Amino acid sequence: MHPLTKPRPEPYVWATWLTKLLAGESSCVWSAWFRAHHHYAKVDSDFDLDRWQTDHAALVGRTVAAFAADGYKVFTERQNQFTLAGRLGTLAGRPDVVAVRGNEGWVVDAKTGQPRASDRAQVMLYMWALARANPAYAGVRLRGRVEYNTRHALIPAEEVDAAFVARVGGLLREVCGPAAPRKAPSGQECGCCPLTPEDCGDRLEEDMAYAGVTDEF
Repeated sequence: MHPLTKPRPEPYVWATWLTKLLAGESSCVWSAWFRAHHHYAKVDSDFDLDRWQTDHAALVGRTVAAFAADGYKVFTERQNQFTLAGRLGTLAGRPDVVAVRGNEGWVVDAKTGQPRASDRAQVMLYMWALARANPAYAGVRLRGRVEYNTRHALIPAEEVDAAFVARVGGLLREVCGPAAPRKAPSGQECGCCPLTPEDCGDRLEEDMAYAGVTDEF
């Protein structure tokens, strides 16, 4: 284990750790489980954080201005941070924008990259959790929106249905539970995982290909 990695007193899950699993873009539940149960060290990355922060802030700013111009009361980033305590652990998250007008509201996340299914899953998770974590939204019909640079994707309130809630509940029980799920290392997933090789001895740096006898087709 990395010397900076320490056990948490109880499981704690940041919402974005679940979204690729919910969308089927990732399959290694163990990575989320380990992070939920440990304060962990992060592997070095060449991600351009400064550029991302600049682009993201600009997109959030345009989104806020558009909703404010339509008469919405707008809350941004840290104003929207929530914690939702469950029997096995705590789910936390922070939508970029929440806009409310009367009894209708929008939960919005800004994405500067290419559209992915996990973007929708992230906003849907926020829609579900906010209504339960913040009493101010108990009577508000929340819809979702993923804001990209050149377009946006809308998520009806009805999309957060019983089947989605059941998937979230099952995944949270697995991630917060005491038993470690199986690992599913692959070059693609491990390349996006923040865990160090000291914490995950099965981490792969590149995809492994099976070699076999060439046959005629």
